Amino acid sequence: MRRVDFKQIAKKGLYLTAVAFLFGVAVPANPSEAREYKDNNLTFNISREEASLTGCDVEGDTVTVPSEVNGTKVTAIDSGAFSNKEYKSIKLPATVTEIGSYAFSDCGNLVSVELPGGLTELGYGAFSNCVKLEKVLLGDKIKNIYGYTFSGCISLKTIKLPDELREIGEGAFSSCHKLTGVKLGDKVKEIGERAFFSNYKMTSIVIPASVKQVNSYAFTNCKRLSSVSFKGGKTKLSEGIFARCAELKKVALPKKIKNIPEKLFYNSGLKTFTIPTDVSIIKAQSFGRCEELASIQLNKKVYAVGDRAFAGSGLKKATLNANMQYIGNGAFSGTNLKKMNLPGKVTYIGNRVFANCQKLSTIRIPASVRGINPGAFNNCSSLRSIVVASANKNYSSRDGVLYNKGMTKLIQYPLNKKSESFTVPASVTEIRAHAFEENAHLKNLTVGAARIGARAFASMSNLKKVVLQSRVKKISDGAFENNSGLSAVTIPDSVEKIGYNAFAGSAIATVHIPSSLKKLETSAFSECRKIREFTGRRGNKYSVVDGVLYNGNVTKMIQYPAKKKNTEYTIPSTVQSLGGNAFNGVKNLKKLYVNKKIKKLAYNCIYNCKNLRSVVFAGGTKLSGGYHAISECDKLAVIVGPNRYEFQYMAANAGATLITL
Repeated sequence: MRRVDFKQIAKKGLYLTAVAFLFGVAVPANPSEAREYKDNNLTFNISREEASLTGCDVEGDTVTVPSEVNGTKVTAIDSGAFSNKEYKSIKLPATVTEIGSYAFSDCGNLVSVELPGGLTELGYGAFSNCVKLEKVLLGDKIKNIYGYTFSGCISLKTIKLPDELREIGEGAFSSCHKLTGVKLGDKVKEIGERAFFSNYKMTSIVIPASVKQVNSYAFTNCKRLSSVSFKGGKTKLSEGIFARCAELKKVALPKKIKNIPEKLFYNSGLKTFTIPTDVSIIKAQSFGRCEELASIQLNKKVYAVGDRAFAGSGLKKATLNANMQYIGNGAFSGTNLKKMNLPGKVTYIGNRVFANCQKLSTIRIPASVRGINPGAFNNCSSLRSIVVASANKNYSSRDGVLYNKGMTKLIQYPLNKKSESFTVPASVTEIRAHAFEENAHLKNLTVGAARIGARAFASMSNLKKVVLQSRVKKISDGAFENNSGLSAVTIPDSVEKIGYNAFAGSAIATVHIPSSLKKLETSAFSECRKIREFTGRRGNKYSVVDGVLYNGNVTKMIQYPAKKKNTEYTIPSTVQSLGGNAFNGVKNLKKLYVNKKIKKLAYNCIYNCKNLRSVVFAGGTKLSGGYHAISECDKLAVIVGPNRYEFQYMAANAGATLITL
């Protein structure tokens, strides 16, 4: 078990061999050769003048390890020697100086162990998961507690750390739920990652000035930790050290630190905090979800706030210094800020910086800002006005609405702006994605911008009417999605593309299909249950026949209006396939006749047609697939068609009777 420097042995071996060759001296046998020895169900390795215990089969609850065997002093307990044993008490002799890795791990009944005063080495995980171990006294000669030595000792209440201790390793006391009164000596230099993770009973800790480094998550989830004191000013801190410390109300960090590490206080109970004077960067999520933190004032040196640094915290007030330059993605999202005046050196506002700040009513953007990422103000339900400094070279505002400098792009319309009607200025050629999303006040919109971004006007609960002017060319994915009150939309012939779910879930009754339309994405009008007809003429890409939407040469049916009045319908003889949204939620249709040229039926292309009674396929119809073409048509009684496997499967899946031709 004793550590051996094999490089030194190799060097000495070569030296002795050379001496023997030159002077004719005999080289002795290797003195490190060990032999096994058993005594009273204890197994040892004996080598020269030392013995190490390697195994134990003693019966009973108590084991006493002898100080010597076969005339040799016992100095070590080998790795795993007592691992998974059921002993309650193990007594070690004063001669033992080393205990190997996992030597006593998973000893589920071990309550006490006497560690020798001369012990110098305590191996990795030596007492890990000894769930009944309550008390440990460590000798003064131990300088390092290695990784996970007492990890999982959930009953451990007290431990006296040696005065000579230099380092506490990774996870050394992790999940010691009952451990209290830990006192660190003034020679400790480093506290390892997760060293005291989930110590539920720890209430306070003093970090001596000797500590140079506290590693990641060292005290994370110490639920009752309320007091932390750093005696030194230069101790380096790592990520998440005090995360999820629910009762931590106040802490003074080392005075000389240069940054606040990532997740340092994440989801802790921190109420007040003073940022050290030398800090220049507040890193990602460092104060995230600190719900009791009501205010923060940045010192003069802080120039950057990282991603989600204060996200989900209780901030009502944040004072940013004049030197602030960078604000990361989501930095203040979900806080209780009511207003924000950005300093005159801020150059970029990251994505979702103020998203979900539902009390934020006004924000002022200085001349220095060069970039504002999409979604910076998403779901700011109280935002009434965005004001941009007139000297800003990249952005402008009019009536509280945010634009680029030349007003060719509308970037953000405030969610709580009270107007019921709005006409997009004629200079605007693009509406940015999410620009109006979730505005609950607008009822009428007039838009002439050539490009409308994704979800630009989505989820507007009071929107009733939209007039798209002749300059509009592209309507992006979800642009008007989930507007259940939207009953009238004027789509001009200039439109060339309508994206996925562009009008999904709206209450539109009539939809005009432009002759210029080049691309209509899947589900553009899905869940539009009030469409009575499509209008328009035959075009190169799309055609309207009898109020039904098809591709250009009428070989594929795209969508049948959900509220078309017909109770019977015969699919035109040119049609060869039905798209996935062909008969979705159709209300009045009772009988459907399908021509024999049909070859392909998309999955659920006849879906949720509540009054459909029968589907009749012409004789000679041959399908490629179509097994799951019909579903959720509760009143469907029969499917008439050829006696083929495809139709048998389709009928069984739809819960209907197949009548064969």
